[in-house]
Amino acid sequence: ASSPATASPARANASAAADGTAALCALDAQALVEDCQGRQERLPVGALITAPGKTVLGPDRFLLAFAIPDGTGPSAFFKVGSRRAVAISKLSLALGRHLVLGSLAPSPVRAEKAQALLVGSSREAFLDALTETVERAIPIRASLAYKRVAVRGLGDDLWRSIQGLVPQAR
Repeated sequence: ASSPATASPARANASAAADGTAALCALDAQALVEDCQGRQERLPVGALITAPGKTVLGPDRFLLAFAIPDGTGPSAFFKVGSRRAVAISKLSLALGRHLVLGSLAPSPVRAEKAQALLVGSSREAFLDALTETVERAIPIRASLAYKRVAVRGLGDDLWRSIQGLVPQAR
């Protein structure tokens, strides 16, 4: 079973900084796409984006809705922007069924190693794994130095928010 949600222009135009895209990927959401003949197809949200500013949607297809699986459990979302009044993220971190980084690459990036370390590991190992994810995703981008630091701050926010919710390594 799943809950429907309305579509968003930020996902339909493949904005890398769209906060909802990372959050939906973390929740393992599916996008419902329909063509002009009424044929529908479900795709993982991450599969919508094919390149910067490009999606699988063409002139004859549109984004109809999202389906979020029931029972995804606790979720969290953190982001960094230029200033509080600006809604555009420089980097985001979303946790649901998956741990996902947004505003890092053309589409959200799964942080599988870091997710595996979120429970039963040390805070430092978790933060190091997040940093490695950033380094693999954008090895030559000018923003790498900034995002290495930013992801550790977001990761620390997540780590502190889940303390007491799950057993941690001692």
